[in-house]
Amino acid sequence: MLLDLKTIVHKYDLNIRGVIHIGAHLGQEYPIYKELSIDNIAFIEPQKKIFNQLKETIPTSEKIKFYNTALGNQTGTVKMYIDNYNKGSSSILQPKLHLTQHPDIKFESEENVNIDKLDNIIDSRTYNFINIDVQGFELEVLKGGKNCLKNIDYIMTEVNRDEVYKDCAKVEQLDHFLDNYGFIRVETSWEGIIWGDAFYIKKDSNNFLKSVALLTYSHSSYKDVLNIYFLQLTKYFPQIKGYLLIDKLDSVVPPNHEVVYYNDDFSYYQHCLNAMTFIEEDHLIYMQDDYFFLSEPNLNVLNKSLSRLKSDNLDFIRFIRTGDMDNISNDLFHKIPQKSKYLFSTQATLWKKKSLFKLLTTAYEKFKYDNIWESEIRLNELAQNLNLKGAFLYNNENKRGKNHWDSNDFPYIATAIVKGEWNFKEYKKELIKILISNKINTKRKFNSRGFLNRLFTIAKYRFKLLITSIIF
Repeated sequence: MLLDLKTIVHKYDLNIRGVIHIGAHLGQEYPIYKELSIDNIAFIEPQKKIFNQLKETIPTSEKIKFYNTALGNQTGTVKMYIDNYNKGSSSILQPKLHLTQHPDIKFESEENVNIDKLDNIIDSRTYNFINIDVQGFELEVLKGGKNCLKNIDYIMTEVNRDEVYKDCAKVEQLDHFLDNYGFIRVETSWEGIIWGDAFYIKKDSNNFLKSVALLTYSHSSYKDVLNIYFLQLTKYFPQIKGYLLIDKLDSVVPPNHEVVYYNDDFSYYQHCLNAMTFIEEDHLIYMQDDYFFLSEPNLNVLNKSLSRLKSDNLDFIRFIRTGDMDNISNDLFHKIPQKSKYLFSTQATLWKKKSLFKLLTTAYEKFKYDNIWESEIRLNELAQNLNLKGAFLYNNENKRGKNHWDSNDFPYIATAIVKGEWNFKEYKKELIKILISNKINTKRKFNSRGFLNRLFTIAKYRFKLLITSIIF
């Protein structure tokens, strides 16, 4: 395996009840399974000689099963192309680019092997993890295990970008097929350049991904910023379902995101309240378009955050330390004093949707013409009045600028734009890397039309506020 299973188990807080290992070869992964205390294992290997060696290698146990067959979407007998190296590259498919990528490996012999469907030979209720290494035949194996997939939570499989083997399935085809069964690819290693390993997880198997949505606030005048935001999101946190709140769209949105449009004539509070009526999940992460991800969030910590949100009866957990939070405990989670002027923040925060909805409803009733820039101080006062309870994540990370710290568990740029320009003062190294790697000019182009529209909107809100105060 190119991916480290032990790391993945910790990162995604996996609960593996049993493994179906398809294309087991000599059972090289058995020590890892044993270390992870996985007892129920089904080893499936079609090559007769390799299968016999496999049975001699693995200790006998009533919880370990062996099957001498190939798997696919058919039954009967098929021809395998056998490699002359260690038989690990042998495949039902004829080798193609494999011959040029690994010219030292020859396929000079063939073997007729039995083939069956996974659904025919395995009672999958004992297992919830599939590990597939079948040299390009992955999609056919999965097609023959449609019923089995109902009980599976995790899949580790070899994937291909090109025809390593003739007519092999590409990674996009696997993504599309597995999406129909609720799986999403969360890890990929392309160590082989045109081939690699991927890890898929069923969303319902992860409480956080099942229960939490991402709400991103943006504006069309920040199109360039939003494009970078989605580039980083797709790279580091593609599995999260999301909602984009925007006035009009001129960007490519990830397929698992829904767009909720707002009217610039309405206030910031109205924009957010309207979006929240579309969100099905009970919890959400609030983000803004210049909060660029720097690496992958720690799903294990995010799951703990969701659990702590419920067990401690909190309204929100902020993913970074901000402001004057000096009440640091020995825990990863630190309670925010209820009277703190930093009780509320627009930084990345996990919210109970009903709590945020209540806060924004109160704000709209009292200060309906506030814009996004005026809202933060106002919302902090209201959060105090409503006695909202919150905490923040902090694990001795470095301070960044005047008002916030870094976060190792939810790594992002807390503010990429300051007064319309890239925030090189606080995030020069990180921003330069993102911009250059994506071939983006380090000098941000000024969107004059969008800027003027925003100024007009602010002026309009303030005029309405003035008229309202005169009348009443």
